[in-house]
Amino acid sequence: MLLDDRVVGMVQHGEEPTPNYRHAWIDLFLDPRVHGRGVGTDVVRTMARHLFDDLGHHRLTIDPSLENPAAIRAYEKAGFSRVGILQASERAPDGRWRDAVLMEWVELPG
Repeated sequence: MLLDDRVVGMVQHGEEPTPNYRHAWIDLFLDPRVHGRGVGTDVVRTMARHLFDDLGHHRLTIDPSLENPAAIRAYEKAGFSRVGILQASERAPDGRWRDAVLMEWVELPG
């Protein structure tokens, strides 16, 4: 992702294609120098619109670290809601396991 002609992060998505379980998820990271400027919220909204409108998904998930309240707020601002806690879901750089927040955004057709 570019901001002012500078790479400031990366966003990607994955998909579960099985018809009865079809959904997509979003993953991203941002350079800390652009935190607090609305970049994350904008990127997540843009990716969500692509997944809903262009790829036909109705449910999206994202799972920020519980230790990252700024990301959680940005994703809520974009349209995601908290669903629950994923315990010991990711290993931190110091080697300990940390929890994440499972969040989803659902837009049913019609």
